[in-house]
Amino acid sequence: MRLSSLVLTAALGLCRADGVVIADLDLGNQWYGPHVFLEDLSGKVVLFAYWGSDPASVAVTGQLIQLCDKYRGKPFHLIASHIQRKDKAEVVAFVRKLGLANDNPNFTVTRFARHPKIPMPKYTPYYAVFDHRGRLVHQGGGGGNEDRDFRMLDRWIAPLLAKVPALYLGDAPFKELADVAAKIEVLEDLPANIKAVEQVLADQDVGAKHDEAERIHDALLRYRDLRLERVKAAYESDPDTVVPALRELSAAFAGTKLGKPVADELDKVQHTKVLSHARAWHKAYAKVDTKLARLRPCAQASRARSGFDANCAECQKANKRAIKRIVAELDRLIKRYPDLDVLVKKARAQQRALTASGRPRH
Repeated sequence: MRLSSLVLTAALGLCRADGVVIADLDLGNQWYGPHVFLEDLSGKVVLFAYWGSDPASVAVTGQLIQLCDKYRGKPFHLIASHIQRKDKAEVVAFVRKLGLANDNPNFTVTRFARHPKIPMPKYTPYYAVFDHRGRLVHQGGGGGNEDRDFRMLDRWIAPLLAKVPALYLGDAPFKELADVAAKIEVLEDLPANIKAVEQVLADQDVGAKHDEAERIHDALLRYRDLRLERVKAAYESDPDTVVPALRELSAAFAGTKLGKPVADELDKVQHTKVLSHARAWHKAYAKVDTKLARLRPCAQASRARSGFDANCAECQKANKRAIKRIVAELDRLIKRYPDLDVLVKKARAQQRALTASGRPRH
């Protein structure tokens, strides 16, 4: 990257882009390091890097590893998006050679992760830093030799980490709600539980205690919403866990205003057909799963010691009747439970895969 270009983008990095949030980030295909979801990044300072195998990126990878080592155990995570056309084996070999261990807890390598409001750059590396609330604070290009990128990123990240509320420290915003009181109690002269937080907010005191209570209240709101999102995601995938999870969350927030949305959600799911439909779907799908496991490979596949291949015409021919029955069973499930959007979408994709015709590739 040209020096003039580096200076310009570094200067741009000092400007905050309003409206650019980490919630819009597409994590792409995660190839190396810890697998993360967007919700796992909640409450953390996140460095997102467009990156590759070019000389400039190679020159800074050691600095990025050094940065992750420095902030190991802190609420920090690096998402390195490899945007050059390389296959997985090449990229994994490349990062291993540079000294990145697969068990590094805060460095994830992905392929073509992208943000709609941060265009892919002409030159790599290019950095974007989000604060613990998920807002873009800094962005700019890199590629400097020696420790130039490390020093620049450290100047961006260190102040943001210093602003992360104590309640966010750990692998998640909260490991257990029971930890909240303990974490607040270690802070001098602060509310010791959720009810006390609400009481301080109700008072007219506008001092430091009130300000800290607001931060704690905000953290609790984020925690509640995060837990609710996870529960809602389980409506179709794991329906038996929904009601117990909501009851646990409702009990934790009992007697507070924060608990009302949880109680409302619990009341709603206890009077809906979605959960019973999801349970019935999973029970019926177990039979489909058994039939799928019994599909036999064609002669060529058997010789190659590989299993049934939906893209192989010979495999399809050998299992024509069984595939027809499975597709029909999936069709019955789709028609019977159209309200299960996620499961219906997966079933249709499975139907398309089973009925696809292709040339033998064994």
